[in-house]
Amino acid sequence: MARRDAHVADPLALRGKRVGVGPAGSGTEGIAWQVMRHFGLGEGDVRAQNLSLVDAQHALLAGSIDAAFVVAGMRTPAVDAMLATRDVELVALGDATRRGSALDGIRLDAPYLQVEVIPEHTYGAEPPAPVGTLGVTALRAARRQSRKGRVEAYYEEVQRLAVRLREALDADARSDVANALRAVRSRAMDGLASEELDANESFTILLAYIDGLLADARNAPGPIG
Repeated sequence: MARRDAHVADPLALRGKRVGVGPAGSGTEGIAWQVMRHFGLGEGDVRAQNLSLVDAQHALLAGSIDAAFVVAGMRTPAVDAMLATRDVELVALGDATRRGSALDGIRLDAPYLQVEVIPEHTYGAEPPAPVGTLGVTALRAARRQSRKGRVEAYYEEVQRLAVRLREALDADARSDVANALRAVRSRAMDGLASEELDANESFTILLAYIDGLLADARNAPGPIG
């Protein structure tokens, strides 16, 4: 996603821009750099900022960043809210109708991503035409590829926390769940460093799932630490 006044027609136009790439070490950050590297952009070519979805939303609307990578489901409320302002637009990563487009090129190095299309008017007036993008493969398929079931165990723990988050009645309860999610994420990163977990699509999806739940916790009414 990008501000209209930033004139980001495609990922190549991110050069020199202020770009939200997701929380440090997150699945969103990993995907963001996969995409930008395909277009020849490295860390010295963009002014990357590690921002959660909520922080990226605020920064985009305030004009303190030019663009942000968002890993979320269709009709995510934060995306809907940004597009409703008309100050922000969706940016296509490639032409989903053309074989061999940038979308297929990105998948050469990131085969766990799949070509997706955001249908026209998914968010009311936006987008006016279909937008080619990428999504992660289904969780069930990714889980089958986990190393010795370790990622699956993490996923099941996060699922239980997702239930707790849905049932949380106040800010304190949501904060407790958010802290537990951060702890799971920290353990997963330690497992990656110790090679107990593989840096594969299963791991990326796990981090994206945790980040999405943390964003949900922060988006809920009332303060959260």
